Amino acid sequence: MLNQKGIGLVEVIAAFGISMVVITALVSLSLYTLRSSLQSKLLLEATKIANRESELVRAFRDDENVSWLVFMDTLDITDNDPLVSDYDCTCAAAPCTKQCNMTSNPVQVNAGARVENIDGQNVTHWFSIVPDANDPTNIVRVYVTVTWDVGTQAKMTNVYTDLSNWRGK
Repeated sequence: MLNQKGIGLVEVIAAFGISMVVITALVSLSLYTLRSSLQSKLLLEATKIANRESELVRAFRDDENVSWLVFMDTLDITDNDPLVSDYDCTCAAAPCTKQCNMTSNPVQVNAGARVENIDGQNVTHWFSIVPDANDPTNIVRVYVTVTWDVGTQAKMTNVYTDLSNWRGK
């Protein structure tokens, strides 16, 4: 028993080493969980923003004061009326780099992308319009894109919907 003086010190050092490995693993796991949670939350919010944007475009199309021709002209699909404020939202084919956004109260079209802040993250969204290849005067596809950054990673979601001249006017 007299020759076992250093055993307690070795046990303490071994326990300290094991504790450090466990603590490091727990910190890494919690950081991964927080980042993953933020990514999921932003994806959910971005999808909501994209759906809201496409619904606002649909509401603009369905406004009783906006005919299909005014809708098409406002989004610069046709340029029939020089008195209508045109927004360059239209491309001949996808993918489209033109950017417009919608606001509510009143529902209106704006040029360029719009940035919203969600939990300290900048989320950018816009839409673009592509006329249907088979019926470009009566059907358009609205592409909504939402982008954001999580750390150094750029993330994006896209939603699209087809709109038609369902009222025939």
